[in-house]
Amino acid sequence: MTILALMICGAAPSAFAGPREQFAKLEEKMDAANEAYADALSAWDKAGETGAKPADTRDKILEQMDAVAESSLGMPDGAYISVQCFVWSWMYDIDLPKLFPRFERIVKHYPNTQYMAELLDTVTQCYTADATPADWTRAVLDVFDKAVDKSIKQTALATVGQLYMKTGKTKEAKAAFERIAKIDPDSPLVAKAKGLIYELEHLQPGMPAPPFETTTLDGKKVKLSDFRGKVVLLDFWATWCPSCIAEIPTIKKAAKRFEGKPFVILAVSLDDTRSDVKAFVKGANFPGVHTWHEAGPDNPVSTLYNAEMLPTWYVIDAKGIIRARDPFHDELIPAVEKAMGKKG
Repeated sequence: MTILALMICGAAPSAFAGPREQFAKLEEKMDAANEAYADALSAWDKAGETGAKPADTRDKILEQMDAVAESSLGMPDGAYISVQCFVWSWMYDIDLPKLFPRFERIVKHYPNTQYMAELLDTVTQCYTADATPADWTRAVLDVFDKAVDKSIKQTALATVGQLYMKTGKTKEAKAAFERIAKIDPDSPLVAKAKGLIYELEHLQPGMPAPPFETTTLDGKKVKLSDFRGKVVLLDFWATWCPSCIAEIPTIKKAAKRFEGKPFVILAVSLDDTRSDVKAFVKGANFPGVHTWHEAGPDNPVSTLYNAEMLPTWYVIDAKGIIRARDPFHDELIPAVEKAMGKKG
């Protein structure tokens, strides 16, 4: 079970005592608040974003979760609770600027928690204008220094390398990835490091987007080159990925903003079942050209683009050149405008 499944599923409140019982009850409130907010936001979106945006009560619950986390530092369930705070915030994009102090709390008190290696996998998607890549890099290097487990050290190197990539420090990134094999050449993380080195050498802004052919949900063949002359948002996603679902409103805003312009959303699903994707796309009114491959999570297009974490986005210009990687949230529209040649 992954950290995300483990953290979100949890267990019944009666199974715990003390701070963990308090936290479990807050999780029940958060789960209900999240469903209510999602329903209200969906209704607001379908109504054409008319009226005031639905009130979001999840921040208040998260503040209560933080209080429990602080009160349980050093206690048997302290690591679980601190990690859970971070996961709730990250999974549903709640109060993103406060993600970093929640991560720092974990690094300071629980650098060797059993959840750390998987937790680090989320970090490359967490930085914001209020918590820059440099801050995250410093914290992850702190994990590397404090960790005893080799896999945690290797994952920290993979994470810090990706943060270097985001700031254009390709030399430092490659050095971090190459160091992974020196710690343990038999680790499965060595393959991940090789994929990241491939990404450095073939998938950076300014490089040609690798060509591919795939199949739409209706069974029609489609090539990336079919969209030459248009800016393409290449979106790797899955219906089981909460972060992917959370970004759909961002994609919808871009579709609306660039309606009638040379812009297309090319979505590559990593789901196991085509019918699940078709049903979700229809129900969510998810715009774009949607594709699927029977390989599911091992979709060859995702391998070609090293889409290991979901969602993974590439903005590709009208000439087939990569212009941006993962411009999530408010960064998407400016990235598309820049790829169209407009000054932001």
